[in-house]
Amino acid sequence: MAPHELRTFGLWAEQLVAESLGKCGNGVVPVVELADEPMGYGPDRAIVVVRMSGDVRLAEWASAQRGRFGVFEIVLDDAYDIAEEFVIWEHAVALVGSLMGVNPFDQPNVAEAKNATLVVLEGDAEVPPATAAFEGIHVTFAGALPEPTHQERSTATAFGHAIASLRASDYLTLLAYLPYDYELLEPIASAVPAIASATSAAVCLELGPRYLHSTGQLHKGGPDNGVFVLVTSRDAVDLEVPGREWSLKTLHRAQALGDLAALISHNRRVLWIDLPDAGEGSVRALAESLLDGAGVVHEGQR
Repeated sequence: MAPHELRTFGLWAEQLVAESLGKCGNGVVPVVELADEPMGYGPDRAIVVVRMSGDVRLAEWASAQRGRFGVFEIVLDDAYDIAEEFVIWEHAVALVGSLMGVNPFDQPNVAEAKNATLVVLEGDAEVPPATAAFEGIHVTFAGALPEPTHQERSTATAFGHAIASLRASDYLTLLAYLPYDYELLEPIASAVPAIASATSAAVCLELGPRYLHSTGQLHKGGPDNGVFVLVTSRDAVDLEVPGREWSLKTLHRAQALGDLAALISHNRRVLWIDLPDAGEGSVRALAESLLDGAGVVHEGQR
């Protein structure tokens, strides 16, 4: 938890913790909080608050959480004091890795996803077929996520089926292979805290392919307590990659499908949602479907 001006520190800490400790069936799930005042936490949380010394709002919020959760506050007098935290966190995570019995300095499952991507690019990968289609949106239940016994009627009900597979202390991650555009992604980012509150589960939003070198290690190498919703699109926009026989769009999709294959090989619970495009309308409709599937009342229903 951090103010907006320090929130990118969370992305760095997320990669450090997930990639260093998420292996050999062990791991700690870091959650970059997207809500200003999150609610609905389950009992499996520890909260780290990074704030400026004069931030009364965050100080009061952190104080209110004590007694229910472990709360650790990092109070900065100056924004540049954050530099000290990089050194502290690196030492701390290395020590935690030793206590957990894992090597915090390797990333075996990152290489695994890269190799799977190459298999896709070479045309040798078996991609699971779509289980259902709704108005151009293809939905696939993969890995350890069983196909529902009832017929799916919408993207929302498919997402609801994925949510129903959550167990105590499980987390839900949206793996979004969409353009890194804040305005475009805002509906999904806004939906994440509401879904977390409705399910009492940790809910993470990860952008692909960036997450492959951070939380991607935890997803495959950590404990089997994650449910993954992979979001891709079939956009026509494309660019050539100089010196390669494949284009940028082909590479981007291959990275998503390579990670899908890696998750399946580890028998993870995966729901693949393939949008017809990555336009504003499709992304907003997806966010509304996610809210519907989680049972959250939103503006689109009023």
